[in-house]
Amino acid sequence: MTTVDELFAAMDAPKVDRVILTIDENLRIIDIPNLAVVIGAEGDKDVNRLYFKMDRLYRGTDLAAFTPRINYINAAGKNYYYDATDLTVEGDSLTFSWLIRAQAAEVSGTVEFSVCMRQYAEKELVAEFNTTTSSMKCLKSIHKEDAKNDSVYSGTFAVLDEAIFDEALLG
Repeated sequence: MTTVDELFAAMDAPKVDRVILTIDENLRIIDIPNLAVVIGAEGDKDVNRLYFKMDRLYRGTDLAAFTPRINYINAAGKNYYYDATDLTVEGDSLTFSWLIRAQAAEVSGTVEFSVCMRQYAEKELVAEFNTTTSSMKCLKSIHKEDAKNDSVYSGTFAVLDEAIFDEALLG
């Protein structure tokens, strides 16, 4: 019988180190490839990074001078944002990333998000570009901080097993 690991190994899926979500600045939508429909699993913290790519110019405005922010609502309905600090210019394109923090993967379900590009003059917001809302899934996991360590119990049972064995042999 074929195992699941053998089936996965036989699949012709390419290994991808970096999945890129493309922003169409005219339609204001985020194209999410099939490999990126999952944001992570419940309890993840700082292990997944999503990359965004968009045109540098929007109707004559150079967005390279803007700061990317990802606004999101996690599956528990809590609002957060992530300021991307890695904006790079690659020819006529901009790229930046979102490191998925524990708040995004707090609970399983749908995580909604949008990208916002903000331009500041000193500390004053002078211009802002926003995408429409997109969503990805946070998968269910068994993640409980207050779970009990079962190795404590297995040590106890090993002692009991040995005592029962000794009693059975020695009488």
